[in-house]
Formats: sequence, C-alpha cells, structure tokens
Amino acid sequence: MTHIPPLDPNVAAQKGFRESEERIKRFWKSAGVEARDGGWIVLLDGRAPKTPAGNAIVLPTEAAARLVAEEWNDQGEHLAPATMPATRLASTAIDRVSQTRGPVAEEIARYAGSDVLCYLAETPSGLMERQQTQWGPWRDWAARELGVELHPVEGIIHRPQAPEA
Repeated sequence: MTHIPPLDPNVAAQKGFRESEERIKRFWKSAGVEARDGGWIVLLDGRAPKTPAGNAIVLPTEAAARLVAEEWNDQGEHLAPATMPATRLASTAIDRVSQTRGPVAEEIARYAGSDVLCYLAETPSGLMERQQTQWGPWRDWAARELGVELHPVEGIIHRPQAPEA
C-alpha cells in the first residue's frame, strides 16, 4: 500500500511551488467519495488523503465531498493547491474550527445580528420582495437546522437580535 503523505494546501499555496523540486507529483489516478464515519470521506484511489494535521477529509454532505474530490480530479501532473479552495477550506475547518468550535461560534454570533439577512430595504417594494424571496429561505434554514430565529427589520438602523439567536 502506498503511503499518502499529509498535504498542507494552505502552506503550499503560500509557497506557490515556485521551484520544481518543491512540486508534488500527482500520485493518484482518481478521486472519489464514500459514506463513512457519519459523513462523506474523500478517497484517492481508495485511500484517504490527510489534512495538514493528519485528519481524514470527512465532510458532512455528499455534495461537499464531491466538490473536494473534483478538485483532486482536476489536478494536472503536479498538485496545484492554489486551485483547490474547497480542499483548503475543508482542511481548515477540520483541523482548526473543529478544535475551537465554542470560540468560533461566539465570534460568528457577534456578527450574526448585523448580517445582511437581517436587514430589508424600505423601498422600493420590488427590492424588498426580492430580498424576502432570496434571504427568507436562509433565515428559515437557520431556524429549522440551528434553532436560530433571525428577525429581519426594514432599514439600516441596527437592531440587536435576541441573545438566544
């Protein structure tokens, strides 16, 4: 079995792989996904690549896992991490956010009440209707999936949301 080294797409993207000896040659034929561990795991030739911290790339939805797998499939002869934003985002979420979920949630909560989803235009009425059509489903999703009731206001004057939101 071939060892798949942990890849750090974030560091690789910063370096830019300017020198040929730093470039990682493609070592897989195809990327795919599989339901596993309560989520969807990304596989390279049936083996799981690792995040920089050594974690498997397991995502909550098949669509997210397929997006990451497609980035791996789209790679050429050498790995180009700068062209893999979904992989970088997933790796960061798995390695960093999952370890500090409480503080991250608190930081997000500080800004949630000022999110554009909470503010509707007063005029023209057509704009307000479009905002309701486009943003209403996101507020509904937050209520249904997260138990967060966001109450929109008309205008741009800040009105705090309920603390439990």
